[in-house]
Amino acid sequence: PKALNWLMKNTSERIGLNLDFAWMRDAGFDPLDQFKKLADHVKIIHLKDFVFDRAGRFEDVVGGTGNVDLGKLDVLLSEVGFDGTAVLEYEGNPENPMPDLSRCVEKINSEMSFWSWS
Repeated sequence: PKALNWLMKNTSERIGLNLDFAWMRDAGFDPLDQFKKLADHVKIIHLKDFVFDRAGRFEDVVGGTGNVDLGKLDVLLSEVGFDGTAVLEYEGNPENPMPDLSRCVEKINSEMSFWSWS
């Protein structure tokens, strides 16, 4: 993020960024804090959520049940006037992802007023 923040500060707002919440957290940084710093450049947010075990290994979980605080994200999206694209990603159950993806959408719709997904 230090290099990314420098780069975005020294480039045009036309240079866009896809901010992946889970991988930002995996790198040890708060994705909401990074979003605030980079809001002028964020064009896509990648809603993916992880939990981590003591060894630092990650596991995909239903969005909003791991490290992504959907309520805080909702407030931040409104504050910065986000008008980009959001992508929901879930790879936790490749054999049968639909029940968990439905729970992801339910969780987003119940905790966020910025938009609703169907």
